[in-house]
Amino acid sequence: MFMRSKNILFFIVFLFSFLPLLAQNTGSGIVIDDEGRGIEGVEVDIEGVKMVSEENGRFYYTSKTGGKPATDPIAVKNGYKMRFWLFNDNEVQIVMQPPVQLLEGQVTDTRLRPIKRVRVEIIGLGISPVYTNEQGFFVIKLPITVSITRATRFAVDGYEITAEDYSYSSADSYVSIKRLDRQKLYVYKPTKIENPVKGVKVFYDGKVIVMEKRQLLEIKTSTDPQEPLVFGDPQLIVTKNAENYVKIMIQNPNKVEVDSAELAKKNINASTDSYRNQIDNLMGDLQSNDYQKVSERISELAKQLDGSGLDDEKRAVIQAQLSKLEQGFEQNFEQNIKAFNTAKSTLSNLREKFLQKDSLLLLEQERTKKAEAEKDALEAEFQRNVIIGLSIMAVLLLLTFIALRVAKRIQNQRNQIQEAYKVIEDKNVILNIQKEEISVQAENLMEANAVITEKQAEVERQNREINLQHNSIVDSINYASRIQGALLPSQALITEHLPESFILFKPRDIVSGDFYWFQAKNQNLILTAADCTGHGVPGALMSMIGMELLNEIVNIHQTFQPAQILTRLHEGIKKHLKQEQTGGQDGMDLGLVRIDMAKNQIIFAGAKNPIYYVRQSEMPELSEIKGSSKGIGGMDTGKPISFEQEIIEVVKEESVMFYLLSDGYEDQFGGEKNKKFMKKNLKTMLLEIYDKPVAQQKQILDERIEAWKGDYEQTDDILIVGFRWKGK
Repeated sequence: MFMRSKNILFFIVFLFSFLPLLAQNTGSGIVIDDEGRGIEGVEVDIEGVKMVSEENGRFYYTSKTGGKPATDPIAVKNGYKMRFWLFNDNEVQIVMQPPVQLLEGQVTDTRLRPIKRVRVEIIGLGISPVYTNEQGFFVIKLPITVSITRATRFAVDGYEITAEDYSYSSADSYVSIKRLDRQKLYVYKPTKIENPVKGVKVFYDGKVIVMEKRQLLEIKTSTDPQEPLVFGDPQLIVTKNAENYVKIMIQNPNKVEVDSAELAKKNINASTDSYRNQIDNLMGDLQSNDYQKVSERISELAKQLDGSGLDDEKRAVIQAQLSKLEQGFEQNFEQNIKAFNTAKSTLSNLREKFLQKDSLLLLEQERTKKAEAEKDALEAEFQRNVIIGLSIMAVLLLLTFIALRVAKRIQNQRNQIQEAYKVIEDKNVILNIQKEEISVQAENLMEANAVITEKQAEVERQNREINLQHNSIVDSINYASRIQGALLPSQALITEHLPESFILFKPRDIVSGDFYWFQAKNQNLILTAADCTGHGVPGALMSMIGMELLNEIVNIHQTFQPAQILTRLHEGIKKHLKQEQTGGQDGMDLGLVRIDMAKNQIIFAGAKNPIYYVRQSEMPELSEIKGSSKGIGGMDTGKPISFEQEIIEVVKEESVMFYLLSDGYEDQFGGEKNKKFMKKNLKTMLLEIYDKPVAQQKQILDERIEAWKGDYEQTDDILIVGFRWKGK
């Protein structure tokens, strides 16, 4: 039966006797990194109480308020940075970022020219890639535990860099990367559709490349490779474009050969004949005394011979030709050295004569310039004197004009002062008359002020009485809030049976008309979220009646079916509030579930309030089961009230997220236009967050409604109960 008034009073007095014991509460927490690993030796400060985390990152603290800390915790460890903190499952969770090291470097080509805007990454470490800047430089953030060795593998634009193509300085933490150019080689016949030539051998950048059956072959080359050759020495047209495509068109593909030795011998013989012809031409140029041309052609020949692949026999032939050229050069030099000295002496005498003539001419020009400069100086001084005189005359005229203007203005100001003095005298007479009138009015105001002072003292006395009464009422409501909180099931009890669950409970006033209730019986878990008529003190009284009736129905009468529980609750409210005699319509709206743990069934019955649930899948949908159109309590319309229940099956290994709630969240006013949040927006948000951890879901729901409410008042009590059930 419902607790009698005497029993309720005794229960309240009994709870008050334990209030001093609740003044101190202990809490626990953990410090972790981004990967959830505990961090040891972190100094944590919570509400002025300091402690140090243990080896597994855990710490324990004492708080006067209990629960979530009133201020943000502070966590400090050398090299670490605090990112954020959460209060999840009655535990403070602090996430910190470990220290990092910086790896700097530059990417260049084989000529040490910087390569900009390329992607650089370290293979196998899971570190995000970076891009080079305009000078080819880059910076990579590495965990402090990672070190760079010769076994470290780098990649540029997805291509791995070999160990020979980069160098690393551990002292400077700096890496230099040389990226070889990558070119795409393509050999084809001069047909309409560029038919590829298969099986051809190409000599390119010091390597023999076999095209085999591929039309396009990507190769690594130096920065400026020489022109390619095709075995068999056919006629070629080689083109290159900006995308590093090297296209070779073979005009006479029938001449293509595949014997590399034959091609090498043929190329060497051709090169030898070419060198001999060049040396013969040099001998002819030497006979014509064209030493400049001879010097240029010798330099060109030296470059060719330096990179040739001649054998010893061919080198001997070329060496004999070069010796002959050297002897001829020396003979011609001795024959022409005398003529060179004679011409040099003649040129020296001729230059001396010209220097004498030039000296006399320069002296005469210097005298003429000096005379012209003196003349220009005199003319400039005369013009300067004229300008100064005109300037002085203009200044004197301007000063005379200003003096006349000032004198006239002073006279006008004297006349205005005399007129103003007369006006002031007239106003003084008027002010004396007004002063007498003000004195009379001041006496009247003093009398009125005395009356107002007496009334103000009476108002202040009444305000003090009102404040005392208000404080007394607020203290009583605060005691009632603690009693209501003690009657609600603890979060620890619910978490024990439903580990993945949360309760977002935000009363509008100090006490709430919304309440939640939980009971575990055998293999059944019964959970409800209810919204009583009204809020504040009336709603809180109704919530206490509802919780007491639910305890009686489930624990005493052993009723476990949701529909039967709602029917008995409806009859109990009518009976205890004598609604058949008074005609009252007070009661509550609620949604109630029974979790059959043995059968993996969620059985729901609702009085106006629905239940939402989302099954874990690739394309999740939010499902809704609406409650009956009749709430709990109030007069019936003639027919007996009955409630229906529905069963939600949860298959093995399936995960389903359920939500029971009141209408306070969706009815909250706010936003830019001060409108309701609306059920549609709430359902969309639940579908977005259903697969997140329950603590994070609660935090998102709380932060979203606070942001929506802004500076507006809270409209109603808010209650959302969420839990995740996995099929077993």
